[in-house]
Amino acid sequence: MALVGRVANQVNSLWEEYKKDYDLSLRNELISRYIYLVRYVVNRFPLTYSTAYDNDDLIGYGMLGLIDAIEKFDLGKGVKFETYALARIKGAILDSMRKLDWVPRSVRQKAKDISIACAKIESEQLRPATDSEIIAVLNISQEQFVEIIQQISQANLIYLEEEIFNSFDGE
Repeated sequence: MALVGRVANQVNSLWEEYKKDYDLSLRNELISRYIYLVRYVVNRFPLTYSTAYDNDDLIGYGMLGLIDAIEKFDLGKGVKFETYALARIKGAILDSMRKLDWVPRSVRQKAKDISIACAKIESEQLRPATDSEIIAVLNISQEQFVEIIQQISQANLIYLEEEIFNSFDGE
């Protein structure tokens, strides 16, 4: 137990020194101490994200979030750094991914809404959902449904073309 107390005191001293001087070597020491938080967040990212992005990229985005968290952390707030940093790291990863995503968030949200509606209908009816059932659950018109499906299809087609084009670059 004495070891845990000693380590906690060392960490607190390191934080206090860093916040007093903002010395880069102290910041680097804090980064080394908390890098496990970045790996923790990246390893728990939904598979839909982690297959579309390189793991090293996600770690890089998370590192930016960790550095930002270290620089902006306020010792006087009484919040554990880990709690604060986890939110900043996840937010930095999501923000970076959104900047790189060419599909509007509204289209992604509509696709998610349709997916949720389909899952609900299929679990209740024990068969594939029909378009009219999806339309009813989403409370939209036939025209809106067709427009959404077209937007999703265009996004998927462009993504597929991009994947094919990128596969030639790797040869």
